[in-house]
Amino acid sequence: ELLADRRISAGGHVAVAVGQTLGGEVGRRVQEMLPDSRIITLPGAATVDAALELAETLRQDFYDAVGGIGGGGTLDVAKHAATLVGLPMVSVALTGVLKLLDAVRRT
Repeated sequence: ELLADRRISAGGHVAVAVGQTLGGEVGRRVQEMLPDSRIITLPGAATVDAALELAETLRQDFYDAVGGIGGGGTLDVAKHAATLVGLPMVSVALTGVLKLLDAVRRT
């Protein structure tokens, strides 16, 4: 909701990093709320190399902010990459994601 209400990005140009486990479902939901966002599914383990790769991906386009949705590893990679490229970062912990998905499934 924080990204969708445009407090962080007036145009919705955000990159959202998601983990592999729930990434597909979370990504679809985010795309519905933020059509101009880019969903980036992180590969495998949370490593410095994964953060460097994400930072390089972020440099290839223009984004107002980076979002990280998932567990601790996903959030760590997104935070480090956002810091490397100088973008604000919004994180959503896995427990929040699970609540969101549960609510969506019931609708």
